[in-house]
Amino acid sequence: MKSLNFSFLITLASFVIKLCCAQTSFSGANNYYIHGLLNDTVGVNEWAADLASYGATLIRLWVTGTGGYQKGNLTNNIPDIEPTLGTYDDTVLEALDTVLSILSTNHLKAIIMPHDGNQLDPSGVGKCDAYCESYGAVGFYSNTPNNTLAPTLASPFDAYAARLEHILNYTSPTFGKPWAELDEVIYAFDIQNEAFIANEQTKALAVANDQAGWTCKTATVMRSLLADGIHITTGGIVNGEDADDGFAILDAALTCDAIDIYAFHGFTTAAEWQSLFIQGNATQTGNKGILVEEWGSQTGHWDFNDISAIFNDNGIPWLYWEVTPGPDDSSQCEEIVQRDYSITTVDPTFAGLLNECQVSFDANELGGYNNANLTALSGAMQAAATATLNPSAAPTP
Repeated sequence: MKSLNFSFLITLASFVIKLCCAQTSFSGANNYYIHGLLNDTVGVNEWAADLASYGATLIRLWVTGTGGYQKGNLTNNIPDIEPTLGTYDDTVLEALDTVLSILSTNHLKAIIMPHDGNQLDPSGVGKCDAYCESYGAVGFYSNTPNNTLAPTLASPFDAYAARLEHILNYTSPTFGKPWAELDEVIYAFDIQNEAFIANEQTKALAVANDQAGWTCKTATVMRSLLADGIHITTGGIVNGEDADDGFAILDAALTCDAIDIYAFHGFTTAAEWQSLFIQGNATQTGNKGILVEEWGSQTGHWDFNDISAIFNDNGIPWLYWEVTPGPDDSSQCEEIVQRDYSITTVDPTFAGLLNECQVSFDANELGGYNNANLTALSGAMQAAATATLNPSAAPTP
């Protein structure tokens, strides 16, 4: 594992994806809970239609349970796909399939995230899921389960491969064929969201270049199941060496033939993004496409325009974290303000509600409820749709 030396980033022709002709870049958004809002399919369709009208191409969806308030929206109670190891509940896949049909109607495609690496450590930001409980975070990636925890279970690798096979082979009620064949609406699958992020021990496994081979073995299983038109991305590998972990480069991923796209995640300043994408530099990502899969403009210095311009000027496709439909009428005060980089596709002022809540906020903290920032999102997406795609970037959906 090594940190990306950003003096090597954009142009080495012998290593980049060869594109037959000039193509335009593209953009989109993340939303981890949109499938939990299908009590209001009209609202979800409006959200998708708004993003399409801005110029978005891709939406990143999450195979994760929902419930309670998420960014001001009251979501349906959808259980995790794998409540216990090897036992699957397809409720979340059914909901996501409905979202896929809405995306398709609006001429959008999806990246699907099959598991969140944040759920592998009980002290992390995600909940401790079946893999966390059964194997522990280090055991999951090193394929060496703690036999005290899991004396009779399948190996961690086999268990996760079975999950991926279940998801990819899920037959879409809408489209009538397995997700693994739905290249008309599914652009890519991540191997995992932010692999190795769980704790310092798992980050050390990545720094040591994933000696157990989890990254490429996982991608290879996925490639054996997927149609040729569906890509595989790294999902934002983390190692802990860099100021922003999502900028990490894993050599084991670069040399893995099954991986098509190296996905970066970053919540940092325009200056740090500029150091990553310096026009005229060479790529160190081999024959992998480049995609900024998650980024957010930090609260306290709203530099959305500066950051999005760096991506568009360099022809690098991007997905914003995150774009929401906007808080619903039932939102409580604390739910209204817990935004975490979000921009909404509506433009409510919430002045009355904020006064009622008796809270005051810096203008930057209300970026998602500010028409100027919604306008910035729309403008940046339209700019991406007309920018020339960099030869090193991910292939156009």
